[in-house]
Amino acid sequence: MKTMIVWFATTMALLASPAHAEDGAPTLPQFAVDAFWPKPLPNKWILGQVSGIATDRYDRIWVVHRPASLTPRERAAEQSPPEAKCCVAAPPVLVFGQPVHATP
Repeated sequence: MKTMIVWFATTMALLASPAHAEDGAPTLPQFAVDAFWPKPLPNKWILGQVSGIATDRYDRIWVVHRPASLTPRERAAEQSPPEAKCCVAAPPVLVFGQPVHATP
């Protein structure tokens, strides 16, 4: 009986929600995966442990990471002399903006 009450309450809540309304009700946003994001980072940068990701009102994506979490082998291009061509720890805070499209 308890299960039936929970099921009924859940069903009624879903049917009454604005997402199911048809007359001018706001619709939920639709999202799609961009398989080409992010592009490789510039300057041979590599990210350590990411501790935060946020967006702002300008649709920029802010990423905070911990460069000290990278091992010396992962930071081989920083060694003196460099042990490999890649990689260098990225700055602790990165901002990704909207791509700039050229207009003809």
